[in-house]
This record gives sequence, structure tokens and C-alpha cells, in this order.
Amino acid sequence: YKIRNTVLLKNLMKYVVTNISKHLSLNAFYESMKQDSLVSKDTVGEYFSYLEEIGFVYQIAKYSPSLKKQFNAPKKTYIADNGFKKIYGMNFSDDAGRILENMVCLELKRQGKELYYVKEKYECDFIVKEGKRITQAIQTCFELNTENTERELLGLHHAMTTLQIPKGIILTYDQEKQLTKGNKT
Repeated sequence: YKIRNTVLLKNLMKYVVTNISKHLSLNAFYESMKQDSLVSKDTVGEYFSYLEEIGFVYQIAKYSPSLKKQFNAPKKTYIADNGFKKIYGMNFSDDAGRILENMVCLELKRQGKELYYVKEKYECDFIVKEGKRITQAIQTCFELNTENTERELLGLHHAMTTLQIPKGIILTYDQEKQLTKGNKT
């Protein structure tokens, strides 16, 4: 790609791997880098598109039947290999939940699934669309505990109710249990 500003590219890559499974703001990255006279918003966008083209980074759109709303909503960002997070990310914690979510995204992409996320009041990490139908709602959480169970369930239940999906999945590291809320499992 004839990259001239390798420092910018490396910083962008570090920013991306630090913020996996989050809504990534290239504007925020640009603002943090703009003191460098060689940085422009266009260059940041270009370099990010290169990272997408080589398969280093993936973005998942917010689900909406309206393409306009889908295009204008922030996207969630994932990387091709969790090893980059361990090596290059600015890690202040082990980020096990984000790493698990990234791993699930990679597996679903490997299976050729069309992925979205849902976020209104609550968020559901993945919605799987097959043809014209939404077939799955998947939430990821390293561990369900008293502090996060309600939030995780509300996100999943909201997506299942809104999109008329009878069964949802919460993927954790090593817990197994069946939960029911109303007529949803």
C-alpha cells in the first residue's frame, strides 16, 4: 500500500487491538494523533481500510432493517488473532471477556455467518442472519456472576424478543446452565 507513516500505522494497530469488541472511534484516534503534522483524517481512514483489506481487523454493524441506520451506527471491531491483543494491546487487565468475544466472532466468521450486534437499551453481542432470517442471538461473557447476570440476560432477552428468536446462547468460559425468562430459553 506504499505506507509512508509507519508510526501512524503501528499506533493505529495498537489502538485497534487495545479496543477489540468495542465501538471503535477513528475520530478519537485521529484527535489523539493530530499533533503529528503528517496525520490527516483521510490517512487514518485509509490505513484502517488497509487493515480491513488484509484481514487484520473486522467490523460488525449494528442490526437494523434500515440500511441508513445500519451505516450510521457505530461498528464493533474485532481482530484476526487474539495473540495480537496479548502482544501489542495496552492491557491494564486480562480482558478475558473481550478476548472470548473476539474468539467467538472469529469462529462465527470462519463458519461464514453474517453477523450483527443489537443495542438499544441493552446490548447483545451477536445476531446471526441466514438468508432473510435472524436465526441466533449470542451473548458472550467470561463468567456469569451476581454483578453481571442480569445485564447479560437483559441484552440477550431483548434481542430474542425484538427479533422473535425463541432460543439464545450465552457463551462463557466454563459455566453450563439452562435459564428461562418468560417463554425464552
